[in-house]
Amino acid sequence: MLAIVGLAYLALRRVTQSPFGMVLQAIRENEPRTRAIGYAVERYKIVAVLLSGLFAGLAGVLYAVQNKFAAPDFVFFVVSGEVVIFNVMGGMGTLVGPVAGAALFFLLREGLSRYFTQYYLIPVGLIFVAMVICVPQGLLGFARRALNR
Repeated sequence: MLAIVGLAYLALRRVTQSPFGMVLQAIRENEPRTRAIGYAVERYKIVAVLLSGLFAGLAGVLYAVQNKFAAPDFVFFVVSGEVVIFNVMGGMGTLVGPVAGAALFFLLREGLSRYFTQYYLIPVGLIFVAMVICVPQGLLGFARRALNR
């Protein structure tokens, strides 16, 4: 399992550092300029969505294999919301940020569920809102800024 995750990480890192990944970064930063340079922006976006679905499907398969079953709750919209929270908490635009965000989210959820058994998501949500307001670049962006000072 760890080997597959490691290979997926290396593949994603290779994609982001390739010319294709650089074009995607250019599209993110300034889509009209990228279009004016002559890139077919729609094609790049379609391939990006395809790659996103591929790796999300791989994550779902690995999750089902690890737990030895697949429940219908895995495709509930709350799970998709958690993935967005992982990205925002860890730092968008990085590969390691969502992993750090997921670790923080699960640590908060498990730690706070001991004290607030039924309403543990309320303090987690408040912490998330505070992070969005005070640390909009996420954990990795904050750490990067703090280390560069």
